[in-house]
Amino acid sequence: MILRRVFQMDQDFDQHKSEGICTIASLQWCKRSLELGRGLQRYSELNLTDHRLNELMDAYRADANNPVKQTATMGLRIQGTGDRAVDTVMHVNQIVINSQSRNAIFWNGHHTMGYAARRRGDAMEYEFFDNEDGLYRANNFAALALTINRRFQDGNYGAVEGVRVVAL
Repeated sequence: MILRRVFQMDQDFDQHKSEGICTIASLQWCKRSLELGRGLQRYSELNLTDHRLNELMDAYRADANNPVKQTATMGLRIQGTGDRAVDTVMHVNQIVINSQSRNAIFWNGHHTMGYAARRRGDAMEYEFFDNEDGLYRANNFAALALTINRRFQDGNYGAVEGVRVVAL
């Protein structure tokens, strides 16, 4: 496997165009990956029902300007120095690989996604989660970076701006 889509998603959650759904979904993906100690195999493992999303969005709105509290509400903690400025997917990868948990969210001015890099035997495995598109897994960073960068270009997302490494 060089690159494969593990499952597809369409952002069909209705929160009246509210910001934050992508952040909550990405943090939930990180949490579930860390709890399982592996990448998700199917969408149902995400445990993100409409009811659960509504609960999480209530908490998100209360803490929208407080990343530490927002992350803690999800049952996670920020690892390292907190939110870090980045400008490329390669920079996101470097920070995540050098972290203990190897799970993070990353964003630009419009959208938040998830990223993981973990050792699988002697090889590395990389994951990209986007609640508007799905979960991708690759054993080759270049292949996954191409998919992420294409998503940014096709979605007119602009440049990557930040990354937050999270842990249980």
